[in-house]
Amino acid sequence: MKKVINDSFFSNLFENHKSLVGFDSATTNRLEENRQIIKAESYGVEAYTGINLPNAPQPEYQIQKPLRKYFDKPGFNYTTIAQHPDFINLKYSDELVNQYICSMFIDIKGSTRLSLKYDLPFVYKFKNAVIQACIEVIRSFDGYVHRIMGDAVLGFFGSSNITKEQAILDCMNCAAMLKIVLEQNIQPWLREEKPDFEDIQDFGFRIGCNFGDDHEVLWANYGYGSTGEVSPTGLPVDLAAKLQGLSSKNNSMIGQGILEFFNWPKNFSQVKTRKQDGETIDILHVSPNYVKDGSPLNYMMRELDQKNYLQGLPIPTDIKQNLCNGIVHSNMITLKNRIISPTGEVYDFKK
Repeated sequence: MKKVINDSFFSNLFENHKSLVGFDSATTNRLEENRQIIKAESYGVEAYTGINLPNAPQPEYQIQKPLRKYFDKPGFNYTTIAQHPDFINLKYSDELVNQYICSMFIDIKGSTRLSLKYDLPFVYKFKNAVIQACIEVIRSFDGYVHRIMGDAVLGFFGSSNITKEQAILDCMNCAAMLKIVLEQNIQPWLREEKPDFEDIQDFGFRIGCNFGDDHEVLWANYGYGSTGEVSPTGLPVDLAAKLQGLSSKNNSMIGQGILEFFNWPKNFSQVKTRKQDGETIDILHVSPNYVKDGSPLNYMMRELDQKNYLQGLPIPTDIKQNLCNGIVHSNMITLKNRIISPTGEVYDFKK
């Protein structure tokens, strides 16, 4: 089965970095060569500055390479943590800025149980690989990693240079592809490394996605300058973490901000349900149901219908046919969507 990221990626990753103390010189040299090649591909050899990027158990940018190609995003996303370009000037300022953002909150499940079963160096390498995968998939879709909180990662999509609609698409495309990367690469590797690994109990993730418009989100610096953090404030942002907690295991929960602003297609989402007294109960709203001005908020939520959503994404059909229903790959057929602009220019359409 052809995969988005090849089978050897994560196995090679762990085999090359058995020690937590440091890297051998050969490995370090290979990583540095990869960084220079990637930078050269993105900006041209002349633009390479020679600045050394920090070593990491997982080579940076390798996941970005295929994903950005599929979704027609040029170059690579080099932003570091909490480095949203629109708000850098707020770090030493009392300024308050209203600006939209699409939030994604990812939480890893099962790491406590893993700590009871395996040695701590292995648990560290496993957790770090998952977190690094989250970082790279977020950056693959022009997102900004805002914070790492233990087993959780908070990312943002959207800026003053990106439309709100594109930010939402980037967020949801990221959620869909992140599920694929974690399930196709992390879980199989762990099963191979640890024969007693149990899919259901030992590893999982939940994702919460939401959108807050300009009037709903306020950006400012919390704390004191360099001892502070530029962060957004607003109910849609706060609810991203809540939505994550309400998602089913290995799935993504979408908040009302996205559902309403984008008029989200019903066939791309599904209502979460639970059993109660032998009956199936629909869970339509965030719980607890917050109260505003004396009335229940009834904040809507829906889970991403992964298989239906993937059908429309620009992934090669030989990969897509193994991920969703209704797709059959044929080397004899090539389909392309093209758009003609008002000025007569023709270009490929990428979602």
